[in-house]
Amino acid sequence: MPTASVPNSLTRSALSFLDHHLKCGNSLIGATVEEVDKALETPEQTSFFHTSEFARELVAVDLMRKIGELSDVTPEQVQESRREFRKAASALIPAKTVMDVYVSRWFGNEPVHKTVGVGLKPAPLSKRKALHDFALDFLRTDTCKEWLKHPRELAKLNGNDRKVAETALKAAQEKRFFHWAIEFPEVFFAPRQGTTQVVEKKPDSGFDAVVGNPPYDVLATEELGYDVSKDLAFYESALVYEPAIRGKKNLYKLFICRGVAATRPAGAFSFIVPMPLLGDDQSADVRRLLLEKTGLRMIESFPQKDDPHNRVFPEAKLSTTIFVTRTQNNKQGCFSIRVHPGRLIEETSPKLELSSSKVLTFDPENSAIPSCTQQDWDLVVRIIDLKTILRMPEIAGSYQGEVNETNERERAVFTNRSTAPLILRGANICTYVVREASQGEEVRLDVKKFLAGKGKDAKAFAHKSNRAGFQRSSPQNNFRRIIAARIPVGSFCFDTVSYVMEESSKIDLDLLLAFLNSKILDWYFRLGSTNSKVNEYQFNSLPVPTISAEKSNVEYQTLLKKNQWPELRKLLCAECTTPGVMPKPVAEALAEMSRCIQKIETARVLKNRSERSHLALESQPIQDTIDAIIFHCYGLSDDDALYVSKRLKEML
Repeated sequence: MPTASVPNSLTRSALSFLDHHLKCGNSLIGATVEEVDKALETPEQTSFFHTSEFARELVAVDLMRKIGELSDVTPEQVQESRREFRKAASALIPAKTVMDVYVSRWFGNEPVHKTVGVGLKPAPLSKRKALHDFALDFLRTDTCKEWLKHPRELAKLNGNDRKVAETALKAAQEKRFFHWAIEFPEVFFAPRQGTTQVVEKKPDSGFDAVVGNPPYDVLATEELGYDVSKDLAFYESALVYEPAIRGKKNLYKLFICRGVAATRPAGAFSFIVPMPLLGDDQSADVRRLLLEKTGLRMIESFPQKDDPHNRVFPEAKLSTTIFVTRTQNNKQGCFSIRVHPGRLIEETSPKLELSSSKVLTFDPENSAIPSCTQQDWDLVVRIIDLKTILRMPEIAGSYQGEVNETNERERAVFTNRSTAPLILRGANICTYVVREASQGEEVRLDVKKFLAGKGKDAKAFAHKSNRAGFQRSSPQNNFRRIIAARIPVGSFCFDTVSYVMEESSKIDLDLLLAFLNSKILDWYFRLGSTNSKVNEYQFNSLPVPTISAEKSNVEYQTLLKKNQWPELRKLLCAECTTPGVMPKPVAEALAEMSRCIQKIETARVLKNRSERSHLALESQPIQDTIDAIIFHCYGLSDDDALYVSKRLKEML
């Protein structure tokens, strides 16, 4: 992957010396001086690169820095720069070779440990202290120090030392190891302040600007068609790439980590990458890196992927996004995001202003960056800023359905017996009640086979509990994204259903259904969702009010029995005086209203499939009352509630 460095001194003159700042190599595979120093540290020697043997290299570092200051106006000056560059580059070869040998520990010189009677056995580098590490042992020898003066002369080495050196040189050539600090020493090193002889790492080392369009491939042997196991082992061991390891190893995630590391603290960093960066679970740690460790300034999103003439890359059916970071003068962590209809950046596209800290509060687990209106976001901030607002795990723990269809089919626990129970799938879950599945084949369970060998505390026995379940997948344009219902005791669920047991909930399950089937939580969920999944982390991020334990005499039963919904709404809203707090009588009334809807919906016979997307005429006024009360509980006005209702229609 070619890399270019343009020193500040060159930006004001002809670029005749630019060729010497174009470097080619695998910019993801390399090492830093600090990690090599740490690996080679001994009680007698704490800094490998600052020993007398490497004094020449440190001088070369400063020489390389000074080359960037040379004038290249005349042909003679260009020739002088080239001579000085070759001299400095030659002096840096020993340091580069040391780092090549270090990195070769993932590419042929892997550490091993001895097992009695077996011989040499490979072992993970995470346990390197307990291993026999030939490469590090070689680097600590005087033989190696002599060899580094002429690294191409392998004949002077014997036995295992020669094997280590040959393997390292071969791996470095094949994999094109790229050590950023050695390739661009003028960017990362400088004389210590007040001296000209002592060269050290700059406190603000890195490039002023890093820009690029990294590859988007998934690093997997089966997808690329060649073995990448060694590359993966390296990436999984390197701390710099730790945020990119979650989920699939997309190359763009690794490049983002490298870009952050290569940019100086006050520098600017910008890539164009796939749009899932903004909300996908597998990109969560990289997203958190950008939100917490850089100063995000701007995000430009291009969701259009279906029209080849109006998407960013005509040859790729892919939604993309451009991000720009700059920490300097961005102490508040504020940034903007615009969503554009096509492939061009349109100044008229609506802009959303938000901050990293609020995004992290909005979605603590996944750190999804929302794509919404400013009014949406302002309402979100009002809700999450309430000290009384809880998150769903504080009141209810959810679990994935107990029957994994793939695994259990292999165990032959499914049966055609008509007397065996049907296994509920996501398509069975409708608003408040379970119905006949709208899609998918019916599958029945041999209960005895399924439970065989499972402990009484296993998830398989959740069928004995009272449960509330919700679909784990619903299309983004579905009438609702969160669809929850009571699961009858004795029913089994596929893993396309998530559920909350009575034992794992601190509130009445019927009250939980009222929350999950409310407008406000469906709206909140949609703001951070980028695909059809309803995952556990998304459930966990949902905000819920605190249920007050204080009792008060609120006579709501008569109004409820008489179906006087406007009056009941007025009475219960008047009780909700503190935003983010739901008085206990109000919670009890909502649970009772939830049971009323369940009773109506259970007795209802659907005439066609489309009726699944709305409640019965008798149920809807009750749901409207539930929504109005819950809106009020979150501290939202009637105008806010109308806005959210309008936005939900626009989101379909």
